Amino acid sequence: MVASYQMNSRRLRRRRSWAQLAAVGSLLVAAPPAAHAIPETVALRGVPSSVTASFGPALTIGAGVIAVPTGSGADLYDLSQPSTPLLGRFRTSGSVARASAAGSTLFLFAGSRGVVAVDASDPADPVAVGSVGDLGAVTLGAAAPTGGGVVAGGGSTLQFLSWDPASGFTLQRTLVYGDGRTVGAVAARGDSFLVASTRGNVPPRLILTLYRMRAGAAAPDSLTEFAFNGHRAEDLAWNGAAAFVADGNLGVLAIDVPARALRSVTAVQGTQFVRSVDANDSVVVAATEGKTLARFTRVGAGGDTLAGEIDRTLTGNPA
Repeated sequence: MVASYQMNSRRLRRRRSWAQLAAVGSLLVAAPPAAHAIPETVALRGVPSSVTASFGPALTIGAGVIAVPTGSGADLYDLSQPSTPLLGRFRTSGSVARASAAGSTLFLFAGSRGVVAVDASDPADPVAVGSVGDLGAVTLGAAAPTGGGVVAGGGSTLQFLSWDPASGFTLQRTLVYGDGRTVGAVAARGDSFLVASTRGNVPPRLILTLYRMRAGAAAPDSLTEFAFNGHRAEDLAWNGAAAFVADGNLGVLAIDVPARALRSVTAVQGTQFVRSVDANDSVVVAATEGKTLARFTRVGAGGDTLAGEIDRTLTGNPA
């Protein structure tokens, strides 16, 4: 009885910390756009694929509504209210560590369960509308805001899926990297995906690969790939021409995607281990294993220099 109470208490504290961090991250999306002009890459301009990476990465699915992966599904909160009330819950088999959204459709990357599509147009009553299995261990992924594409990954494997509300999921391509790299994160913009992977340990090699999934295309296009020695990917955010990579103890990398150039490396509180990152036109937010949420302002002509670190220490267990 006592053990059950302690477990439930820990879960409650964890959910509260997720919701608290998601609420902080929502300020990122609401921030005014930067004055500088950012050239377009292949993808169409769109909102970030997540609100802010956190202990359980959160994302927006509508006006004032966020979804937080819980390990067994997702909880939906009303971000427009000061208390961030719980609106609804969705539960599924598998292990849900990551989620993404396109419009009001929520995609849960659920381990051996594969990918589950959830209609969250009514946040109080989220309903499963499709799923696809036999994809191996799916631990991460992203849904493209346009084009109907979804990428699911785990280990050295990527699955490229198309999604249609009427016909469900269709597997378009399975890609297995044969050079020993491990996929660390996937970000989506427009109809395109940026994949960050790491090969080796001493020294590690960060590899960024850009794919495009056009609506109606039979297979994705592989557009470009480039690498940086001595870096790795724990998480990835993609906004405008810039990609921001969580690189553990080194902090946050700012990369100019069209130029394929590393522009800056910014540590968080000296040597805090950065596990996740998010960005919009004005701000970059990083979350660390030390329970620090660091907010940076993007400066410079391309917005690829980070300045003005403002830190906030969070409560709760980040594990």
